[in-house]
Order: sequence, then structure tokens, then C-alpha cells
Amino acid sequence: MEGITQQTIFSELIEVLEKWTWKISYYYALVLGLSPAPYNFKTHRFQYSLTYLWYSALIQVTCLMMYPLSTPLFASEETQQDYYMHSNAILVWTYYVGKATRILANLVLSLEIWLNRKQILDLYQNYWAFTKKYEEFYQRYNMHDDMKSELNSIRCCTIYKFCSSHANSITISCLYLQMLQQASVKHYLIELTNFIQSFYLLEFGMELFVIMSQMHLHFVYINKSLQMMDLESFSNSSMFLRCQILWGMHLDCYTLTRRMLKICRKIGFVVLIKIFTTNINMLYHAVQFANGGIITDEISTIVGLLSIVSFYWDTILTVIGIDNLLTSCNQTAKTLALNAGILMEWHAEDCFCKMISHFHDYLACHQLTINICGLIPLNKSSCLKYFLSVLVHLTVLVQFDMKSKPAEISN
Repeated sequence: MEGITQQTIFSELIEVLEKWTWKISYYYALVLGLSPAPYNFKTHRFQYSLTYLWYSALIQVTCLMMYPLSTPLFASEETQQDYYMHSNAILVWTYYVGKATRILANLVLSLEIWLNRKQILDLYQNYWAFTKKYEEFYQRYNMHDDMKSELNSIRCCTIYKFCSSHANSITISCLYLQMLQQASVKHYLIELTNFIQSFYLLEFGMELFVIMSQMHLHFVYINKSLQMMDLESFSNSSMFLRCQILWGMHLDCYTLTRRMLKICRKIGFVVLIKIFTTNINMLYHAVQFANGGIITDEISTIVGLLSIVSFYWDTILTVIGIDNLLTSCNQTAKTLALNAGILMEWHAEDCFCKMISHFHDYLACHQLTINICGLIPLNKSSCLKYFLSVLVHLTVLVQFDMKSKPAEISN
């Protein structure tokens, strides 16, 4: 009894934390001008506001104009000399490549929000209509107990994602300041600007993860419902109607997911490049820490380790969100195939068998895939390959660094 009470308290706690995480993420988007419009939590609708449109344009243009302030180039020659990476060409190269990809990612994100504002609003209204359409079905066939563990897992991952993304931004800014021998006011301004700009990609990653998790839960509900149908006894007409509704639910959910991915395809491409370059930058910094190429103390080492851990934790959570969505959507075909024999044996009517057969054909032809700009497949295995390829690039950089050191010593 005590164990059940503790589980209930834990479920209620993470539910509250998840709601606060959603609200904080929304207000981030609102302040940064990334929300399509102000949202009314009572009516569950976005409210068109010309004032907010002007504010969104102003704040995004201002942030784009602040980019020169986020690099050591704007500082004096003396300030640039004090920067810890000034004497290492590879560190400078990886730093500015990472900076360029962040500028590109934030620029594409701002443009896509503006160009697709109407599509985003329509997509949300269609999602709300989707939940209303199947609300009565959800209530009649309540799968809350069967989905409780999955729901708690998604809520925990959402909270972890929120914490890890913030921890990564904070630790990276602290690390750069910690490695400076004498941090000036301009150095603090550089890192403050970097920290503010990091919230653009942080907010996009958070919102994308939340959306993917919600769609994943809908697909899980469909799969659980199909699994439970062979354990329950219904009349032929009731079973036929239930399968038809699940088919329509999967079609609507699949369509909404495809529309969401289509809106995010360009942003996802530049964000993938940003993650790739950040990965190289972090690992090369780690190598420089290890071989003494960067002078550090214990505090810098600890902060550096925290930044690496938080970055990979945040990235792994993103990969988990993508993999959950793809797996749960494509798992429906396998689930139906496993239960189709029993269902058609109990309900041998021609119309029911034809409906199950057509449902299976539909699922076979509608496998969800994520392709960045139609070129790069994005799933768990491909993400692993991307990160392993970073090790190859890192090896090349380290070899170049080792060859350049003897030349510097001889000179």
C-alpha cells in the first residue's frame, strides 16, 4: 500500500513539474519572439496580435544585430590577445565554425517562424480538433493504467531535457569565462550575448521534443488498443467500429506528424550541422584539457566535464524523442499483424477481414521516416553514425595539432 502511495505521489509530482516546464518553455518562446501568437490557456487558442508581431520582429532583428558582440573580433587587440584560444589556430577555427553555424541556425529559425506562422497556427488548431474528435473514444476505452509507465517516462524525459539544455548553456558560458586569465567587461559581454542567443536553439529543441513526445503518446495509445483487442470480447459491429476509429486516428496522427516535420525540415538541417560542429568543438577542447594545451585549474576541469556531460545528455534525449516517435508510429503495422489472425478468427465476417487487410496495407505504405531536406535520414542508427564520424574528424585535428607542435618548438 505504501509503495502504491509513493508511486502516486511521484506521478503527481512529475505531472506538476512537466506542466511548469511547458509553461516556462512557452514564455521563453513568447519573450524571444518565437511564438506564432500569444496563447490563451483558458480557451486553448492562439490569439492574433499585431502588437506581438511588431515585438517579434523587433526582438529577432535586435538579436541578429547583436551577433558581432558575441565574438572576440569586436574587442580590442589587447582583449583578443587575452582570449585563451588566440594562440591555437584549430581552436579558433572550430570556435568560429561553431559560431557561424549558430548564426545560420538562429537566422533560419527566425525566418521559418515568420514564413510558416500561419501554417503553425493552422497545425495547432488541427491538433486541438484532433484531440476533440477522439476525446469521447479516449474516455470510453481508457488506457491510462496501461500507459502510465510510458506517460511517466515521457514526463521524466521532458524534465530532464529542460534541465540538461539549461545546464549546457550555463556551463559552457561559465567555462569560457573560467579559462580566461583576466576577464574584462568585454569578455563578460561576449559570453552574456552568447548565453542569450543560445536560448533560441534551446527553445526550439525543447518545443520540438515536447511535440514529438505528444505524438508518440498518441501512437502508443493506438498500439496498446490493438494489443488489448484480442483480450476483450465485443460484438462484431463494436469491434469493426473500434478498428475503423483506430485506423482514422492513426491516419490523422500520421498526417499531423508529417506536417510538423515538413515545417521543421530546414531548421532541423541547420540544427544538425550545429550539433555536429559543437560535438567536434567540445571533444577537441576535451583533448586540449587532457594534454595541457589549455591551462586550467580544478574548477575549469569540473565545469568542462559538466558541459560535455550536459551536451551529450541533451543530445541523447533528443535522439530518444526522435526514436520514440518513429518506433511507435511504425510499430502499429507489426502490432496489427500479430493480432490480425486472432481478430479475424473471432470475427470472420468478410467486411471485417477486408477492413483489417486494408488497414494493414495502409500501415505498410505509411511508414514514418525523417529525412532532413529529403537527403539525410534521421533515426537512432544514423545519429550514432554521425557522432562516430565526429571521432574521425577529431583524430585528424589531433594529428594536425601534434604535427604543428614540433614545428613551433623548432622555430
